[in-house]
Amino acid sequence: MKIGLAMKRKAVFLRDDDPPYIQSMERSFATKYDKGQLEAAPYVDLPYEHDFRKIVSFDYFRMQKLLKAENVSVETWVERQLADKYALSTEDFAQLDGWLLSKIRFLSSFEDRLQKDLVRLGISKDTLGVHLRRGDKKVETPYVPVALVNEAILGIYERWPFKTVFLASDDSDAASAIQIPVGTDLIFDTSENRYNNANHKMLIANPSMAAEETYIAFKNLRLLAECGGIVGQDNAHFATIAASHIRYRTPPLARIALLNGNVAKIESRLIGLQYFLKLRIREAVKRMLPSQVIQFINRVSH
Repeated sequence: MKIGLAMKRKAVFLRDDDPPYIQSMERSFATKYDKGQLEAAPYVDLPYEHDFRKIVSFDYFRMQKLLKAENVSVETWVERQLADKYALSTEDFAQLDGWLLSKIRFLSSFEDRLQKDLVRLGISKDTLGVHLRRGDKKVETPYVPVALVNEAILGIYERWPFKTVFLASDDSDAASAIQIPVGTDLIFDTSENRYNNANHKMLIANPSMAAEETYIAFKNLRLLAECGGIVGQDNAHFATIAASHIRYRTPPLARIALLNGNVAKIESRLIGLQYFLKLRIREAVKRMLPSQVIQFINRVSH
């Protein structure tokens, strides 16, 4: 959606679901073009300002290669285009994801179930959301230490005495690690199945679980966004999008704490070196091995 805004074009998605997850959003567009025309659309080229073709296709990885010569990421390029076209301030950018989330219309089956969970769990604007990212995040970076999360919770409480804490996490043992201020209550949905793994790989192997796992992802993001404040990390989308939505509703910034997701690597040179070598090895393997071999290795390891 941000790419569409940056290019001043209507964003049209080729399919309503996002495999291995099922559809959760209502279709937000109407088009006179059939799917064949959309799939055959030519790729966007640079500089795109001079591209007046009616339909163009934006391929993330292709654009990544085009921008590599300029040493610019796709995300940075999109932000520059948005800033240039709409004169967005730093605060505007901080609220942009939250504004976009508010514009999305989700399927009524998801919304109806969400409202029941909202009431059942007792989440309100007096709730602090906490996203403790676990699962496959450790593939990218070492986990953010729980001690820093607990420190951030107490720091916010000193400025804003929230009544409850909603904990969203991949880890079923997360509740035992979180420390909350005396007099507040912890909300942790014990009815939710948590597998603490690479969720998309699990769904590829077990497609029958896709509907429930799609709702659980939807539920946690939306419930975090409904809180009056949030603690999370700056490289986890659930936390960053929810924080943006909270800022869009304009509560004080003192209620938001996004921790550096790379803090463990920064604080320990040894851990930083381990992850640097791990990522370099993974990149080398991907370049050398055919994709079919990588998929086979992933299935075996899973």
